[in-house]
Amino acid sequence: MSFDPNSKIENSEYLFRAFTFLQWKHSDNRVNSGVFNSSSSVSVDRDGGREKLEITSTFQARENYENCGLVRNSAQFYREINCTLTPNPIKPENIYHTLVDKENGTGTNRTIATKLCKNASLVIMAVSN
Repeated sequence: MSFDPNSKIENSEYLFRAFTFLQWKHSDNRVNSGVFNSSSSVSVDRDGGREKLEITSTFQARENYENCGLVRNSAQFYREINCTLTPNPIKPENIYHTLVDKENGTGTNRTIATKLCKNASLVIMAVSN
């Protein structure tokens, strides 16, 4: 089965967002809303049918991994809070790249960002020294 990077993002897919260690809110054991709050489109990666091990291995291969982590939300949740999801593959570097925007606009706002950070599940986080 081959993945079409321009295919519609299904509600059952997960979207992954990287964050830096400084964006982790230790008191609440989650990312802060700044991870998702942006006046421009928010970049995420869709799962595209990949297994978790492949997703985390790709993430861990990043040059700055030692200062980062990865969280996820379902595509369905993004849509429930009025976000649009647009496949935006960057070939050949990242065919899973996707843009998130508020409905009828570009970027997100504080309300959307807060909902996303509170709902996000931690996938992996590097151990900070």
